[in-house]
Amino acid sequence: MKKRQTIEEYTARRGRVVLLMTLAFTCFSVSACLATRHTSGLNEPNISAQALTWCVYALALSIWIYGTPGWLSWTRAERRILNDEFTKANRANATRWAFGVFCASGFLQCLSAFHAWTAPVWWPIASVSAALVAAGISFAIADMRANA
Repeated sequence: MKKRQTIEEYTARRGRVVLLMTLAFTCFSVSACLATRHTSGLNEPNISAQALTWCVYALALSIWIYGTPGWLSWTRAERRILNDEFTKANRANATRWAFGVFCASGFLQCLSAFHAWTAPVWWPIASVSAALVAAGISFAIADMRANA
């Protein structure tokens, strides 16, 4: 059986793992957008397997950014050390970036309501993906700097 990571090992690699997951999510989101462009988007009665997989992947990335993976194996005291003030500040900064990107994409969606711009069918996937990617990259870079 593999030995569990120490808290120091986990925090040292958390930023790299989040960055790699974010980059992989970016590639998967682009492929999901390309697959959705010839359909009616997420409004179809039968959601495709790729759209469902995208939703699960987005949830997993959100948990890595905003949660503490391994919460079943860490004790309360260890989780308190993992969620120190630096990590909380990094998450708050990531949330600011995600909120800014999401507000910009929401503004473009509102333009679509006034017929100033027609949003493509893949726009919901792209806007949520862009917000998660902004949060993931922001958190990963700040976490790697804090643990360097």
